[in-house]
Formats: sequence, structure tokens, C-alpha cells
Amino acid sequence: MKKLFLFTFLLSFGAVSAQKHANGKIFDKHPALDIVDEFTKAYTSGDTTTLKALTTEGFKMYNMMNNDPDYTGGTRRNLMGQAIWLSNNMVNLKIENRPPAYPDAMEFKDGPVYVYTYEMMTGFDKNNGFKINTPRNSTFIFDESGKKINRLLFSDNTAHFQKYSDSRETKTNGTIYKDHPVIAKVRLAFAHLETGDLDKAFEGYNEDARIYDINDPDQSFISLAAHKEKLAAFMDMYEIVYIQESGYPDVLDYEGDGKVIISWWDFMLRHKKTGKEVKFKSHNQHWLDDEGVIWREDAYYNAALMQE
Repeated sequence: MKKLFLFTFLLSFGAVSAQKHANGKIFDKHPALDIVDEFTKAYTSGDTTTLKALTTEGFKMYNMMNNDPDYTGGTRRNLMGQAIWLSNNMVNLKIENRPPAYPDAMEFKDGPVYVYTYEMMTGFDKNNGFKINTPRNSTFIFDESGKKINRLLFSDNTAHFQKYSDSRETKTNGTIYKDHPVIAKVRLAFAHLETGDLDKAFEGYNEDARIYDINDPDQSFISLAAHKEKLAAFMDMYEIVYIQESGYPDVLDYEGDGKVIISWWDFMLRHKKTGKEVKFKSHNQHWLDDEGVIWREDAYYNAALMQE
């Protein structure tokens, strides 16, 4: 039995070993790599003459992130059109190696030369400032001569380029309300804060609400309970003379992302020991969940005005 097990093990090991078979060679230096480098420089600079010289007449390019069953790719004419448009509209457009990766050329025994690149595409639109910053991986397949590119397969961040496309259009993202019933939650919060009733001031908040204060040295959110403690300690030092609405609040009802109430307030405080009065402005953003309960608040004001 032991001999049978050993024989079976050796047989299976030999079978696995026999599966290894070289089908070509990989190069980190190769004439094809120089051609791809020249191609990339021509593409980012809009040099259509060089692009035409480096590609075959039947050149095709395919975005590997496209899952449309009717997608047929692009032609050499499309390639040159892209290059012209990019050079006319982008600033500092670059497609460069993404360290520590570098391109490889592969010579197959029974096939064309392939070049694989792993790069970053960067630049910004000179018309609207949109910044391109996305990984871009490409496969270049050469013709039989090994001197011209016959196919280009590339993949990049499709969502990033969709956002770039959207940036050149006019689109709505919800509705702004000057008056809306949910504004009452914020007005009541500041009205009760003015009277010093912290429990009523935060009745419209979720108990797990997060509070962000621009003056917090940690620049992080704190819990509602911790926020109440800070306010209680603050009100031991200061009397709130008044909190006055400045202008009017707006409700931003985003498409699919809930509502945000943005508001502006004038504060008047009096230090209980010194009698010193302090005036400052505050901008606040209250985020509401689907039930209309406040789950987040951001506060922006100048705390330095309250230093003794």
C-alpha cells in the first residue's frame, strides 16, 4: 500500500511538472517598447502623423471596460480624432508608467509581439478645470512585421471618465427650497438653544447623530452626547443674548441622497464673568435621513472671537 501511494504521488508530480511549457519570451527592453513609447507621446501631443505611421491601416482599439454586446471598437481615424481633441482641450496631459510597474514586451512562438503597459493618465481640462487622474492599463498587439501596432486594448476608470463627460454638460441634481416644512427642525433647534434648553434643542436629531465643528483641532466628528457636554460647559461660561437667523435657510433635496438644510446665523454672547460681548456669524449644515431626522450637523464659525 505504501509503495502504491508513493508511485501515485510521483506520477501526479510528474504530470504537474509536465504541464509547464515555454511559449515565448518576456523582455523589459525591446524595439516594440520603443514604438509604444513613441505612440504614447504622439497620442498625448496630438501628433497624428506619427500615430498614422506607427499603426496599420486596419488598426482597431477596444475599451476592455465596455460591456456593450454591439460594441465594435474604434478605428485609426477615431484614434487620431481622440488625440487631436485631447491635445486641444487638455493641459499637461501625460500617460506614464505607474511605479513600480513597467512595460513588458512578449514574443510568442506562434503569434505577434504583445506589449503590456501599466500607467497613469493625468492632466486637466483647460475649459472647466476637471482633473484627469486614473490608472490606464493597455495591451498593444503588433502586426507580423513587429513594426506597427495593429490592435490596442485598454482599460481605465470608466466612472471617472463618465464624470468628466458629465462635467461638460448642464445637469440638475435635485431641487432647492426656500421654504419647506423640514426647516422647522433647524429653527426650533436654534430657538431652544437660545433659551438654554439643550434637550429640546436636539429633539429633532437622531441619537446617533454626528457633529462636525470646523474649530475642532482633530477635524473629526463627535457624538451628539459629546456635543451636548461641550455646549453645556460653554454655556457655563457664556450667556446667549440672541441667535438671529441671517437671510433664510435653504433645503437642498438631492436626487437619491436625502436632504441638507443650509443656514446662516448671527450670534450675540456675553461672558458671564467679564461681561464682554462677542458677536459672530455661523454657517450650519443639517443632514436629514429619509424620515426627516437630523443625522449629521456641520458648523462653521470663528471660535477665536470667543477667546478670553
